[in-house]
Amino acid sequence: MSLVAPTLEGFFTDRLANQRQASPRTIASYRDSLRILVVFVHARTGKTPCTLDWEDLDTETICAFLDHLEAERHNSRSALLDQLSAPHPSAVMMAARDTA
Repeated sequence: MSLVAPTLEGFFTDRLANQRQASPRTIASYRDSLRILVVFVHARTGKTPCTLDWEDLDTETICAFLDHLEAERHNSRSALLDQLSAPHPSAVMMAARDTA
């Protein structure tokens, strides 16, 4: 099983909902941003979301994702920064889990 799925699940259920007491809109925004990323990676690699691993989210892929957001989805620079804000907390959480 992928390490991405349980980390993201923990991010949504534990970090956002319980620790941060995020609003439903905030949680939905993070969910939607991460969904766009997962769909992009699936289209790029052919891997199903449940088989994605952290190695699939390397610098090259994230840069290609940001290019995709700007070119194909016509997101502005500020929207790109919003997209980047969603994966960041989950990456911090993942790093903390992997070093524990």
